[in-house]
Amino acid sequence: MGGGTSLWASPEWKNDPKEIFNRKLLLLGVTIAMAGCSYGFDQGNIGGVMTFVSFRKAMGFDDLQPSEVDQRGGSAGALLAAPCADFLGRKRSVTIMSGLFLIGCAMQEVPHLNVLYAGRLLAGIAIGATSMLAPQYLAENSPKTIRGSLTTSYNLMIVLALCLAFWVNYGVSLWPEQNPNDNTSWQLALGIQLIPGFFLFCLIWFVVETPRALISKGKKDRGLQNLCKLRGLPADHPYVHQEYMEINAQAEYEQSQYKGYNYIAVFKDIGTNASNRRRFFLAVMFFIFHKGTVTDSLNYFAPEIFAMIGVPRGSSSLLTVGIYGLVKLVATVIYVTLIVDRVGRRLPLMIGATIQACAMLYIGLFIRFASPEAGGGTSAGGYVGIIWIYLYAVGWSFGHCVAPNCKPRRLIEGLQIFYMNSCIMKRSGVKLEAVSTSIKAELE
Repeated sequence: MGGGTSLWASPEWKNDPKEIFNRKLLLLGVTIAMAGCSYGFDQGNIGGVMTFVSFRKAMGFDDLQPSEVDQRGGSAGALLAAPCADFLGRKRSVTIMSGLFLIGCAMQEVPHLNVLYAGRLLAGIAIGATSMLAPQYLAENSPKTIRGSLTTSYNLMIVLALCLAFWVNYGVSLWPEQNPNDNTSWQLALGIQLIPGFFLFCLIWFVVETPRALISKGKKDRGLQNLCKLRGLPADHPYVHQEYMEINAQAEYEQSQYKGYNYIAVFKDIGTNASNRRRFFLAVMFFIFHKGTVTDSLNYFAPEIFAMIGVPRGSSSLLTVGIYGLVKLVATVIYVTLIVDRVGRRLPLMIGATIQACAMLYIGLFIRFASPEAGGGTSAGGYVGIIWIYLYAVGWSFGHCVAPNCKPRRLIEGLQIFYMNSCIMKRSGVKLEAVSTSIKAELE
């Protein structure tokens, strides 16, 4: 893969009509960016908030942590995503899930443990579903020359919000005279996630349903109207005509080819067809290994993990977490802007995974044999451990951050299964990738 391509588009974008890069496209990108921010804040703020004395006093904790409830909700949400997209449509599904996310976030502001668990569960369901629905909605509405870049931008917004959540926790921890009976600090830190959720809920009303979803349901005239609105071009324009004919032809082929297919038939076909089975296995395993790197555990429990290697608890551990988020963000931007189009995904994934493995090996051995006192002060080995955790963030950004979202699609591009909105088989594949992501994170 040589250089010379645009960061945000394939080289063919210069041949596209300039009218398609319009305010509708900008609104679409901003709307889905809010979905990514909601995901990032949902992951990033709870770990730091759980270190606040006022939060622990207000809630109290049993053996079930709020992050575990959130992950279980994510598993349920991932299961709901595909049926919702099929029967309710993409836009309506995202609208419902964004409203559910707002309700869940509002419930987390109540200083009661059971209400917190219920709020985390609802927010987890919404995030689990939206993590599939939002990229699908974005991909189906985007011009094909910038589709991949917009999807990558969604991932960047997740990392950006994660980083901001870490720094919000650190900033709140610096407030003078922390009162154990004052809930303002943790309510503010948790309440930040309401902002992107609110904007997502409001903006989604102004973005149209995907033409592909409408055409696949037989609403061809409305699908064409929405396509014209998205592209800013009349129906008789060659660009619109070609895209409409491609979507229409694909929808007709799928309806004739996969008429009568159901989810049972999907799994039967996967089980009996060796080629389909191999591609399905690779697609799911990419996401299992993605979560098997325990990146979510670091996101949720980073303050405690840093404390385990000796970093003092409180603002010191939250500062190191903030730097960790910043390293992850910068490394992801470098990967997307300078590496992926020039080197490809395979080599950075292999190198990144190796770095992650070395980092976890050192941290495990250091905690096992050095036995540092948790939060008791950072030794020389502890400082090396901090550096290794930061290197872990670099390795994750260069490999597992974006690659799993691209590799499965390349593996299955030639099949009639596993293509978003193309048939039940594809939607099942994406759903199970999302489910495996949530379940694996829950097991961490």
